[in-house]
Amino acid sequence: MGNLDDELLKQRNQAILDQYRDSNNAMIDFSKMALRGTMLLNGAAVIPIVYSKSSGLYECAIIFGVGALLSVCASGFAYFTQWAITGLYAQAFHMNAKTEAEVAALKKAERQATRCRPLEKISRYLSIALVAASLVAFGYGLSTAYTSTKEMNKMPELKVYLEGAAKP
Repeated sequence: MGNLDDELLKQRNQAILDQYRDSNNAMIDFSKMALRGTMLLNGAAVIPIVYSKSSGLYECAIIFGVGALLSVCASGFAYFTQWAITGLYAQAFHMNAKTEAEVAALKKAERQATRCRPLEKISRYLSIALVAASLVAFGYGLSTAYTSTKEMNKMPELKVYLEGAAKP
């Protein structure tokens, strides 16, 4: 009967490890998509503004640049969070506690993991907040660009310049 129990314990441990790995990989993939998306949104928005060389749009370029910077910071915190999560649970998966010493070591690892969980949560929430702030910066940059473009279209000297440029 002991052999069967050991085999079931190993299978259960392997199933938990597989579930953890799959969940971890999915979380990493979704994080990459969110981080790349915010970086592309803000980075791509800066290019036409810088290319236009319009002084009225420099504020927008700065806002989009801040959004891109927030996205980079979020990437760093996402990496730190992933590192913390992997470190917390790595030892528990390597142990298949059978002896009293192994059970004691596993309990010690769980206590250490419990102490580190607040840091893991703070890092995760900070990463999410930075991605959200990056999206807010993108929205604010779009709003500012729209307002600035509207104001630039009201300038009479710009209209004269544009009309002169349109004539062959």
